[in-house]
Amino acid sequence: MGVERIGIGEVSRRTGLSVHTIRLYEDEGFFLGAIERDGLGRRTYDADDVDWLEKVALLREADMPVARIAEYAQLARAGAPDAERLAVLVEHRQRLADDLELTRRRLALMDEKIDRYRARLEQGGSGPPWREVVRVAVPKP
Repeated sequence: MGVERIGIGEVSRRTGLSVHTIRLYEDEGFFLGAIERDGLGRRTYDADDVDWLEKVALLREADMPVARIAEYAQLARAGAPDAERLAVLVEHRQRLADDLELTRRRLALMDEKIDRYRARLEQGGSGPPWREVVRVAVPKP
C-alpha cells in the first residue's frame, strides 16, 4: 500500500491555511521537496508535506519574514548542519525579543499617561496633565 496523498483542499482544511497561501508557499520554495502532481496535474501532498507546512505556518505566525523562511527551508532541503538552521531561529528570536522590549516601553509610556489623567480627574480635572515628559527611545526604521 502506497503513501496516502491528499489534495490541496484537504491540506487547507487540515492546516487552516488558504489554498492561495499553500500555493504561494510552494512558489516561494518553502517545501522540503517538489510537490507531486496527479494524472490531471493537480497538486498532491503526503503527511510529511502537511507536517512541514504546519511548521512553516508557525514560523509565519511568529512573524518570521518570508525570505528567512525560504532560507530556513533551503538549509533543511540541503541537509545543512543544525547549527546553520539554529542560527536562523536564534536571530529571529532575538528580533522578537527586541520587539517585545520596545512594546513594553511603549506600554509603560501609555500606563504613565493614563495614570496622570486618572489622577487629574480624581482632583476634579485641574492641573496640567503633562507635568513631566516621559521619553521612550523608539528606534528609527
